[in-house]
Amino acid sequence: MRAPSSRVSIVILITAIMVTGVIVFSGIKTQKNNQTGSINSELGPNISINLAEQNTQKDTDSDGLLDWEEYLWNTDINNPDTDGDETSDAEEVRLNRNPKKAGPDDYNYSFGDTISKDLEKNPIDKNSLTYKAFLTLVNKYFALSQGGQLDDTTKKQLVDELFSGAVKSVEIETVYDYRLAKSFDPSKDKDGVLKYATNLLSIQNNITQNISTVSDGEGNSGVSEILINESKNMVRLEIPEKVVEIQFDLANNVYKLGILLNGLSTEDKDDPLLSIINLMIFNQVSANIKKDFSSIYFFLYQNDIIYDGQTGSFKLSI
Repeated sequence: MRAPSSRVSIVILITAIMVTGVIVFSGIKTQKNNQTGSINSELGPNISINLAEQNTQKDTDSDGLLDWEEYLWNTDINNPDTDGDETSDAEEVRLNRNPKKAGPDDYNYSFGDTISKDLEKNPIDKNSLTYKAFLTLVNKYFALSQGGQLDDTTKKQLVDELFSGAVKSVEIETVYDYRLAKSFDPSKDKDGVLKYATNLLSIQNNITQNISTVSDGEGNSGVSEILINESKNMVRLEIPEKVVEIQFDLANNVYKLGILLNGLSTEDKDDPLLSIINLMIFNQVSANIKKDFSSIYFFLYQNDIIYDGQTGSFKLSI
């Protein structure tokens, strides 16, 4: 098996360990139900993310080495005995033998040291999340291996810790505090609720109209700016007391979507782990936006504010 370059190996390994993601752009779909007067907004998933299942426990050739470990050792994921010496790859690793060199002259193999030295000469950006994660993985993996502590449970914990740490490092903080909201009692001001609904719908429509251009391949930076600006407009509204927290959660999620969208438009191909995590966060934020809009529109319906599909606006039902 021809060995890939060290840079490619890092990318392959990190991608195999984590989740692969594909951006699927689709148009905005806002379903209107004229019978109930409600709107089921699908603003969130308009840029949906199809995520494959995690590959952390996959062992293609059933030799005892997980696929991501095979990438690390540079052994063949489709051959349980890469060097053909009648000892499985996993058994050779357990015995501190070289799984790529036929025995019996393959003991005392210091592969961990070799990988660590190769990393120093690797052309991949040393400041990238992918490189840092790979370095952490290599050091911990081989330390556990040499200590005889590398069982299935430990390997799973290692990957989980690696992944959760990487996700935490790129989290986007919330910027809007619901305690600063301008609010009113909806039971005493039906006209105020209607005004709020009208303003929120205007903001949503502006987001919808602009974000749909992403599917046309026109770039994302302009749409990102619109999302961020509209998130600010959301928190400036006078908001019914019962949905203040939901409204601010929505605004924070729209803000995050804008930040993420801008990042995806300038995707760094040399940092695949960062791209993968951004896609995962994007997916979660999109789902949160859908949930928040649905909650708000259900509240409006409960307060006699219905959506008129013919006029494209809200109105009082009584």
